[in-house]
Amino acid sequence: MQLPNYPITQLPNYPITQLPNYPILPIPLPIPPPYPHSLSPLPIPIPTPHSPIHNLQPDMIARLYAKETKETLWSLATKGLAAVLFVALNAYLARALGVELFGVWSFLLSNLTIVFLLSYLGLNNATRAFVARYNGSRQLAAVLRASLSLRLAISAGFTTA
Repeated sequence: MQLPNYPITQLPNYPITQLPNYPILPIPLPIPPPYPHSLSPLPIPIPTPHSPIHNLQPDMIARLYAKETKETLWSLATKGLAAVLFVALNAYLARALGVELFGVWSFLLSNLTIVFLLSYLGLNNATRAFVARYNGSRQLAAVLRASLSLRLAISAGFTTA
């Protein structure tokens, strides 16, 4: 069946149900209403003369960028080295153990990975947040002790289960 060759501006305004043999044409969607207040995008902070960003000197900003760059490069290097060593270790184990024992090793490693992920229970993120909050105060030692004791208790619970 040959479709009529209407220009886009002259398409007839038929409901879709009356066009059983026509291909589905893109229908323009209505413009959504503005975001409700709770879903509005976060405002971009604009520095004012009293904001802390105006107190930074250009040399301080350059040192911050240099520090962040150095730490990012070290992080990428360590993660890359760990990935390469992991692949090398798996290749060595595959040759040394053989097919059957390497399958057992892979099964054990995958189960341990799942158990470790479940045993974290968000404790690492919570510890990071509380260390940042109490950094430089006397309560930091208590936060670290509580985090370590919780980690040991949770790990003991998962290893005995």
